[in-house]
Amino acid sequence: MAEYVAKPGTGSVFKNENKTEDWHGDYTGTITLPDGAVHYVNVYNNVGKTSGKPYLDRKSTRLNSSHT
Repeated sequence: MAEYVAKPGTGSVFKNENKTEDWHGDYTGTITLPDGAVHYVNVYNNVGKTSGKPYLDRKSTRLNSSHT
């Protein structure tokens, strides 16, 4: 089977089944930006301090440094 290659501007995250620390993302994955740079993504389930409403927070780190 061929390896999946993400199109620029798309990405995927999946439930983190290996989460062992609070700082580990609840969901992890990658996103490919329009310029072709790939970023690792962590998504966290959170609750607003004042509203009490649930929301998702995202943090990303660039994986490849071939694009400047």
